Amino acid sequence: MLETRIHQVQYLASLLDEYGIPYQRPVGGHALFIGADKVLCNVPKEEFPAQTLTCALLSEILTNIIE
Repeated sequence: MLETRIHQVQYLASLLDEYGIPYQRPVGGHALFIGADKVLCNVPKEEFPAQTLTCALLSEILTNIIE
């Protein structure tokens, strides 16, 4: 089971590489940390780019689930 999870995280990292999305390296076995401040460089730190990115991703996921 752990091996499967590690593979999932590595696969996600390869997809992010394809799209040029920055993330913290090396990739862990249970998580992957996206460089939100680099992805959303127009959002000032005072407006919390990581939380803004999380909300945008969740909104997109939930919209797709509902549709």
